[in-house]
Amino acid sequence: MTRHLDKGIILYQQKNYPGAERELKLCVAEEPENPYARALLAGCYLLTARAEEALDEVELAIGMDPSQPFAHYMRSMIELHRGNLVEAMASSQEAIRQDPDDADFHALLSEIYFYKERFAEALEAAENALRLDPELVEAVNARAQVLVRLGRAEEAEQSLASALEREPANFLTHVNLGWVKLRQGSIKEAFEHFKEGLRLEPNSEWAREGVVEALKSRNPLYFPVLKVSLWLSGLDARLRFLVILLFFFFPDYSAPLVLLFLPVMFSDQLFNSMLRLDSYGRIVLTDEQIRSSNVFLGVIAGLLALAIFACYKTFVLHS
Repeated sequence: MTRHLDKGIILYQQKNYPGAERELKLCVAEEPENPYARALLAGCYLLTARAEEALDEVELAIGMDPSQPFAHYMRSMIELHRGNLVEAMASSQEAIRQDPDDADFHALLSEIYFYKERFAEALEAAENALRLDPELVEAVNARAQVLVRLGRAEEAEQSLASALEREPANFLTHVNLGWVKLRQGSIKEAFEHFKEGLRLEPNSEWAREGVVEALKSRNPLYFPVLKVSLWLSGLDARLRFLVILLFFFFPDYSAPLVLLFLPVMFSDQLFNSMLRLDSYGRIVLTDEQIRSSNVFLGVIAGLLALAIFACYKTFVLHS
């Protein structure tokens, strides 16, 4: 390895991505056929919000040496960031096939399974990563977020607390611990963890969503709705599909199911609208959530106007 690659690796590990990028570019200028340097450079591009450049660079690395597992791992990270779960999984599995003893590869595969809502496989992949490296914070978080979705929050809390002691500035650990606390009803603690996670990683949608849910959960009417929503999200996608089928094949159960899920379906619009009255809440709501709130408020205003008009007509007819 050249000294530029050595320095680039150190800077990358220190999360100094602009510095790592400079060194890796110097390395690539000296060794244009170095696939590892190009794959690591792709990581710098990805982590400085240049996903398309990252994909171009990692494709060059794989073209130079298809047997470089780190390049496939990096390609998986890029495709996951772009929302291409099928491509991300294929690259992740190829990286593991080439090097089955790398804990990071298994932790990433767990995250992909998590986003595909295949929670059993996600848990297995995370535990494989922890068998290889029990101290890997990414693997601890991967396992914890699956356990939270499966309703095993207390089990997740212990490992997350330990991980936070080892790496107190890890935004993902704060966010996952926030979701644990929220499930347990510790709304104030959850909010503090979400807020810290968002401070550490301002672009994290997972942290922003947690802040919004914690703020809404301060309303005692919303928290039971959130519990139902979290229960639904913890179901396997195939099981949720079976629940939907109940509406069609078991009409006797449709009415209670509608009464159960109707508040969940419209709770976001209602409580997001209420959150707009909160100074911090207005900041963390996305443009899409605000637009959805505007439509919801418009519909409510229209229905209210119709109700007032109907009451007025009835009063006139009977007077």
